[in-house]
Amino acid sequence: PAVLLSSFQSQPGTPAHPTDPPPQLSYDHDVRQWKCSQQQRIWMKTELESMGLNPMKTVSLWRLPPQPELMDTITDLPSPRYFQLHPFFIWKPENDTLMARLRNNYALPCIEECRKPQVTSAGVGRPRVIAGITGQYYLFSSRLCCKVCKKKWYADNPQWLEKLPKRFTNMLPAVLTYKKAICKSLLDELRRTGKSPTDMANQVMEMMHLKYERAHLAYLLSCQNILDAEAGRYGQKSITGFLRKETQPAPFGEYDDSSGWNGIAVSAHYLTDCLLYEYQHQEEAINKLLQGTFGQAFRSDHTRKGGQEGYIYIWHNVTLCHHE
Repeated sequence: PAVLLSSFQSQPGTPAHPTDPPPQLSYDHDVRQWKCSQQQRIWMKTELESMGLNPMKTVSLWRLPPQPELMDTITDLPSPRYFQLHPFFIWKPENDTLMARLRNNYALPCIEECRKPQVTSAGVGRPRVIAGITGQYYLFSSRLCCKVCKKKWYADNPQWLEKLPKRFTNMLPAVLTYKKAICKSLLDELRRTGKSPTDMANQVMEMMHLKYERAHLAYLLSCQNILDAEAGRYGQKSITGFLRKETQPAPFGEYDDSSGWNGIAVSAHYLTDCLLYEYQHQEEAINKLLQGTFGQAFRSDHTRKGGQEGYIYIWHNVTLCHHE
């Protein structure tokens, strides 16, 4: 045995120890990679884990935050983290509980166009922040895998979304690019009003900051309600003030605090990129709609500057983005 061991170790290119296979990413590891605040991460994780417990909850893919003013914190003052949650939309096309009726025995395609794809879930997924007309929310997309080619991708990948039937993408509340995402309602408002991306970006940021201020005010009013009850302003003092050590509300945090509200910034360049991406996918249909007598598309004289990448032309509520 010693001779055999010596000859084995002397062979060139033979490792002394077998190479371990690469470790699989765990569920907790995926959760830690989510780009959101800690309280948002805990709430979304709890909602996803409880989906199978109540069948009625799966009727809607939207998940709205709880009403924090109604939560009883016993002896503690209300926590600001419950006032800093944002809604999220669950996008799991492979899930039979959520999407069985929509899929209707339809086999999901592989991103690599396998002939006989077998697409299945490959992890918990990830949240992606979406800029909306009245605030921000998250699009929670699952991670998919094809058992045939072993390729993995996320369900919000634009390349894969283009392969799906229209009934799938019509359910998505947002227009997704490889780097950016915008709510369809915001894109519709931009086309309807004819505002420039700069004006619309200012309006959206004003609405987002207003929503943040209202959440901050709701938190302060909820804390004041507890303190007033303990002071006897409602006729009888409560005993929670004697049991609680903290007498001052916790700070709410700034708008862009990553561990709090975690607000996003929307710029004119951001909106322009999304408009250009959407126009590229609708260019053929829009050109047919604007087809003139001589086979050319009319172009309105009403133009607005749309950033460095192009101009936005509005004609009969149709937005065109023309590259310079």
